[in-house]
Amino acid sequence: MNRQSERYAREGIDLSLSTLADQVGACAAALQPIYGLIERHVLAAERLHGDDTTVPILAKGQTVIELLIGRQANRLHAAPLGSVHSRHR
Repeated sequence: MNRQSERYAREGIDLSLSTLADQVGACAAALQPIYGLIERHVLAAERLHGDDTTVPILAKGQTVIELLIGRQANRLHAAPLGSVHSRHR
């Protein structure tokens, strides 16, 4: 969100990080029902396959390493379910 805030500032639009964070939170809340449907679908599977991958995330003044965890049901067409957990190095 730092880069997005800076990009808006170059266009003369002052958007604070807290405002952008509020927008992200509102979107997450709006998508919660869809997330719940996907979660129930995936967790109803007989088997789950998992994978975790580290990814660099740009943070203000530094790069942190996050762990992206993905799970998928045993059918190829099943919807994925993923989450990001902090793992700073």
